[in-house]
Amino acid sequence: MYHLLRTPEQRTLEVKDAGPKEGRPLLLFHGFGGSASAFPTESLKGAGVRLIVLNRPGTGASTPKPFSVAGIAADARWVLEQLLVDRVEVAGWAAGAVYALGFAAAFPQLVTGIHLLAPALPGGDPAAQALLPGTRSVVGHLERLLPAAGRWRFRSAARALAADPDRVLRHRAAGMPEPDQRIALSLEWRDLLLRSASEGYSHQGAGVQADRAALDTALINWSAIKAPVRIWSGDADNVWPPATAAWLRDRLPGSAWHTVPGAGHLFYLSHWEQFLDTIPK
Repeated sequence: MYHLLRTPEQRTLEVKDAGPKEGRPLLLFHGFGGSASAFPTESLKGAGVRLIVLNRPGTGASTPKPFSVAGIAADARWVLEQLLVDRVEVAGWAAGAVYALGFAAAFPQLVTGIHLLAPALPGGDPAAQALLPGTRSVVGHLERLLPAAGRWRFRSAARALAADPDRVLRHRAAGMPEPDQRIALSLEWRDLLLRSASEGYSHQGAGVQADRAALDTALINWSAIKAPVRIWSGDADNVWPPATAAWLRDRLPGSAWHTVPGAGHLFYLSHWEQFLDTIPK
């Protein structure tokens, strides 16, 4: 089920609210270039989990606008108020992990646990720079110097997805490790991933452009995070490899780190039920 909520600023926020209403609330933040559609709903009832995912501005039906990690935390807090949810488990996949950490730091009194899946790193932290994928590419460096280049690339990607989504998926899969290729091209997950990408690049890529700017400047107040943290990573992930999980573990003393053998960046789909089973009842 999706809600289209009208904010006090007269923006629309599209929110996925799935699973049993009496289930354990899980506030989950989607990844870069994706949407709430990236997360399946079939196992939620059996797991006793209520899944809440907001599409960030410019994603899906959410009104486009520039935003920050702090701004998304405030949006998520407002959404929980509208849904009459007080305390939550918080999770984030890939770039969504940065927003999950931002929410946990801003509203520690609301968070009972934190789950980071194939987590990205906050781009505004100088200590993280050497591990950021964009810093290792000429394209990433150029786009940071010339934001217009990034806008052009994201708009081009949005047009390509609209014109031939299957071709885009096959092209992306070609650069994935074999475990991710199996997931991306499978009949089980293909449509879900295509729908997520199409929604992620809606509004001519405005959402991913804003996401990129927010992630590039993101900083986390590590000392404000009080809830227990569990980090998941695939040992074959070529987007956010285990080294990034190790970096986060060092900044989150006491966090648990679970490495999934033979898994890539998309392992959350093949291990979805296993992940849901770790959510406290």
